[in-house]
Amino acid sequence: MRHAIFSTLLSISMISMVFAADEGSWFDMQNCEMCKPLMASEGLMENMTWEHHNVSSGLVSICNVDKDYLDTYKKAQMQMNAVAEKWMRGEPVYLCNMCKNMGSILKSGAVSDIVGSGNTFIRVTSSANPEILEAIHNWTDRTNKEMQAMMRGQHSGHEH
Repeated sequence: MRHAIFSTLLSISMISMVFAADEGSWFDMQNCEMCKPLMASEGLMENMTWEHHNVSSGLVSICNVDKDYLDTYKKAQMQMNAVAEKWMRGEPVYLCNMCKNMGSILKSGAVSDIVGSGNTFIRVTSSANPEILEAIHNWTDRTNKEMQAMMRGQHSGHEH
């Protein structure tokens, strides 16, 4: 199943200059500097799953990577970390709206923690602030909706 991953994005608490995709497109996995390493790794996206679930304090994301692709996933994560470092230096980066919105949530004060075990990675993004919590839940709802449409081939905008 092809799902966008932004685990590095969830680790960042501040975004400097960010250029985003047009407002109508949620994903731009071919061009987004955060998503692109996942797309460039042949077979990776087809050998991983990604789920997002709203919970009372925010969001739980679960990523499972086929064990044969775990090293490939880790290499992509290193490339994504390089994008995060560019942000921290204040360099402009191009992000899809999914990544840009999560970055805004984190910049607003949400907290994100990750636990990894073997080939499974669980991330909890939370906030006690009602406005940030609403933004987290809206992000989850939109991401799940767009992922379902993409899987059905109904997503408009950029090809994935």
